[in-house]
Amino acid sequence: MTLANETIHLAVLDGLEVRYLEKVSGHGLITRPSRVAGRMPLHCTATGKVLLAFGARLLVDEVMATPMERLTPHAVTAPGLLLQELARAREAGYAVEYEQTRIGYLSVAIPLVGVTGLTMGALSVTAPTFRADVKKFAKLLGLVSRRITKTITAMSTDT
Repeated sequence: MTLANETIHLAVLDGLEVRYLEKVSGHGLITRPSRVAGRMPLHCTATGKVLLAFGARLLVDEVMATPMERLTPHAVTAPGLLLQELARAREAGYAVEYEQTRIGYLSVAIPLVGVTGLTMGALSVTAPTFRADVKKFAKLLGLVSRRITKTITAMSTDT
């Protein structure tokens, strides 16, 4: 199994938005809407939903208290629906965004947890819906997450 043909994002929380620290594009180059150092709303991106689902409840309350932009007709902008998506993400261990930021694309994201147990960022894969496999992507992202956590833990114990 590989994610080499898809687009991978590394993102962190930046206020009430996601900030992309890195983007590695697969063969089906996704040029929009994300870019390195770019920002997107938390409520409609898979990375944002992971940061909300595995972050502080205060952050969720702040997002729900502000108008949620509808980037596509599929974007969740109702607080109750967002809460349902966040609950599903916590239960599954990953978040899914289906055509909420760009028609024809799906993203799956997992939280990146630091040595303190706090969510420090999110890792996602984005693919055209016709070839997206949510369970496969979640499994592969989980493997990568465990490797990253292991590396971070080893680095923190070496210092």
